[in-house]
This record gives sequence, structure tokens and C-alpha cells, in this order.
Amino acid sequence: MQIRLERAGHCQKCEYYRRATKQCTKCGCLINLKVTIAKEECPIGTWKEAPTGTDFMSNIATQIHTFLNPKK
Repeated sequence: MQIRLERAGHCQKCEYYRRATKQCTKCGCLINLKVTIAKEECPIGTWKEAPTGTDFMSNIATQIHTFLNPKK
């Protein structure tokens, strides 16, 4: 979650950030979605790809796996 917040903070200060739509005008992405995906990176290099397993979808997948396969 910390990585997502750091990325979003950089985007919100960027000249390419469109506050009304929370969108990057450089690449067209929706910031709130893009900053949650570890494999994504900023098109102008402000932030890079995050370590695998640190994104929202990885966290959800881990929680589902743990729930469906409890320790015996």
C-alpha cells in the first residue's frame, strides 16, 4: 500500500496529471488503477516497476489462496 501512495503522490504533482479525471495525459492511464499494479511504471520515469508481489492484485490473490487452502 505504501508503494501505491508514493506513486500516486508523484503523479498528483506532475504536469501531466489531469485532476478532473485522475488521468495521466502523457500515457492516458487512470492513475488510481495504474499505481496499484507492480509491473507498471511512469511513462516519464518518475517511478519504476515495483517488486513482484507488492501490488493490489497479488495481495488479493494471496489472501484468496490462504483462505481456500488453510493450514492443516
